[in-house]
Amino acid sequence: MRKKVEAILKEDVPKLGQKYEVVEVTPGYLRNYLFPNGLAEVATPEALEQVKAKQEEIEAEREKRRTAAEAAAEKAKGLTLTFTMKTGEGGTPFGSVSDRDILAELKEQGITDVSVNLNRSLKELGEHDVTLDFGEGITATITAVLTEGE
Repeated sequence: MRKKVEAILKEDVPKLGQKYEVVEVTPGYLRNYLFPNGLAEVATPEALEQVKAKQEEIEAEREKRRTAAEAAAEKAKGLTLTFTMKTGEGGTPFGSVSDRDILAELKEQGITDVSVNLNRSLKELGEHDVTLDFGEGITATITAVLTEGE
């Protein structure tokens, strides 16, 4: 059985681990790949302490972002955005409402740091459910209403 050594990752390494994670690897892999590419360092007691402090700092920052995202999602819940569209005969709108239009309207409502990912632009009059992604796994659904106008 091969001997394994502990290493601290300096960057995300696919199929191995995330930045600041302590992993067990073979000495050859560490020496020949991770070290030369600046992807890891040896897990000394001092380095482990530094990593633990850094992980706590990252977790605190993540919690702060999560709290802000939850507050923004709560503010957005139940929100209805109305877009007035010029229409042709038969009530078919000229143009459409895109992600960018929704983001601009949300910004006017004071909701920022959000992403909207419509599969396709909204081109039909009526109500449409739109899912907002605030990051950290937090989403909210709003309603976009396209109405006929001049």
